[in-house]
Amino acid sequence: MPTPYELDEIDGYSREDYINEFGSVYGTAVFAGLTDLEPGRYDRDADGSKQYSEWDLISELWRVFELTGKASVRMMDHAGKYSSQTYQYRFGSWSEALNRANIDGPDPSIPASRDSRQKHYASAEWKELRTQALKRDDYECQSCGISEEKHQEKFGVGLNVHHLTDIAEFEDPADADVVENLETLCAECHGEHHPFSEK
Repeated sequence: MPTPYELDEIDGYSREDYINEFGSVYGTAVFAGLTDLEPGRYDRDADGSKQYSEWDLISELWRVFELTGKASVRMMDHAGKYSSQTYQYRFGSWSEALNRANIDGPDPSIPASRDSRQKHYASAEWKELRTQALKRDDYECQSCGISEEKHQEKFGVGLNVHHLTDIAEFEDPADADVVENLETLCAECHGEHHPFSEK
């Protein structure tokens, strides 16, 4: 099974493209021949959550929680077998999934829906902060030194701007969005700063 994070790493496409086309991350795996289910037996209009038992979903939630010590949408999307969207479809919300698993999760720093996260990172305020961090760091990864130009050539996107202290650690998410808490990283170094993404 591909993870949602792996789908995002494919040049030219995001996991949302695959979910829109195949109904879910699981649907993508079906049509790629990575499951026992034949594509003809898969309903691509389904949200995909019914492909798994509640036991499977909750067991995986506990596995990620025990591995990382946290239970968040971000953790599941980077380290989990199923996407957070699957849990939202199946249980109605991420909070309800945690409730069903008897896990006390953090209050979401940014609402768990994809649209809300995209709105946050598409906001004028975030773009201005991002630009400030990039300029301060001379448009170079602060870990390996790759330049913006080389990063565009290698990954097809600009350098990442990383929160030194994760948003989830703040009582008020707005406190995380200050230039002193931001660092310019390349895609590879950014991944290394998140241990939950390690295999």
